[in-house]
This record gives sequence, C-alpha cells and structure tokens, in this order.
Amino acid sequence: MTDADPAKQRIISIDLDEGSIIWRNPDVEQERRVAIFDILEENKFVPQRGHADGYA
Repeated sequence: MTDADPAKQRIISIDLDEGSIIWRNPDVEQERRVAIFDILEENKFVPQRGHADGYA
C-alpha cells in the first residue's frame, strides 16, 4: 500500500483456517467472535514499518 492516507488503510479480507483447529471450547469461541467483531468495527490497519517490496 503506497498511499499513506489512513482512510485508505482498510482491511479488505480475512481468511480463517478452520481446518487447522480441531476443537475449541466455548470460551475460545466467544473470544474469537469478539475479536472478529472488533476487527470489523475498527476496520483499520496501519503497518508499523515499510515492507521490503516498497509498500508503505
């Protein structure tokens, strides 16, 4: 992402690897739901440093 405008630094996709988790207890599931909700509500991503391929 070369545009430093914070309004354009948005999460556009999240993929969860369901196949790698065999069992989760209800507390873990609730924490997961809360985390996903928080990500969607905030929907902001600002890298802490530049990336080697030129992304800001």
